[in-house]
Amino acid sequence: MNDLLKQKLAILPDKPGCYLMKDRQGTIIYVGKAKVLKNRVRSYFTGSHNAKTDRLVSEIVDFEY
Repeated sequence: MNDLLKQKLAILPDKPGCYLMKDRQGTIIYVGKAKVLKNRVRSYFTGSHNAKTDRLVSEIVDFEY
């Protein structure tokens, strides 16, 4: 995980919202929504996932919310 992701994860709000995951080219590769943004977005970068989610997470270099 890069430093930009770590900084952004640290300031995520405890509020509902939508998030956009982006790859190296800045292309949106996933759009999601959450009741608690901080918990949902952080969950991608911790724990174990299925192969599909692991591949998605490996491509993420930035996100917006």
